[in-house]
Amino acid sequence: MSWQEAQFQLEKYREQIRVIDVKIARLQLGADALSELRAKKRELQVKLKDLEAMKSNGEISVKVYEEKKKDLERQIENVERDIVETM
Repeated sequence: MSWQEAQFQLEKYREQIRVIDVKIARLQLGADALSELRAKKRELQVKLKDLEAMKSNGEISVKVYEEKKKDLERQIENVERDIVETM
């Protein structure tokens, strides 16, 4: 094998390693994004439960409850959609 052939093979292997590194980085980002989305969903669900408790305690009106509930449910649906897309 000549020096030029060896240099060509070396560059070819470096490119393969770079491609693998990029794939690993993308997979790691996907996992991180997925766990962030799941945490966001749990947070929104807690807010929804808190909202329901506030309504039952009479701290907020039914009208405010309905508005906030719709908003939180919409946000939860969006996060669920993002979770499905990330997977």
